[in-house]
Amino acid sequence: MSTREEIGAPGAGPTSEYIELLTRVRAVELLEELVAEFGEDYVYRPPDGTHCVYVHDDRPSCGVGHVLARAGVPVEVLASVDGTDFATVTEAVVFEDYAEPDALDLLGDFQCAQDALAPWGESLRRAVGGGTGG
Repeated sequence: MSTREEIGAPGAGPTSEYIELLTRVRAVELLEELVAEFGEDYVYRPPDGTHCVYVHDDRPSCGVGHVLARAGVPVEVLASVDGTDFATVTEAVVFEDYAEPDALDLLGDFQCAQDALAPWGESLRRAVGGGTGG
């Protein structure tokens, strides 16, 4: 089990003193749950028709938003990075208090496939298989 002590300004990170970091294995499990819930053939359609968002109407929206929320990332944190591509978000270490680098790499691969309008089942297979090549 991976944990990291909370550091930073009040309200800027996890709400408990110690959190369990999202691992690659757990990210795969959460993605599998998501695909089972929505269906292999589900294709994410952004609410505005053009831009993926992590949160819409105070609820997770895209696949990565769902997984990170289920892993304990507050919706407010997800909403704060809407409109920013996933690579930029991870480079800015926004999620480092919540997920290990391997988990973020996996989610980035899922995000690339999802944003290319691949169904979530296919997006999961591509991510687990090592990425989309892009």
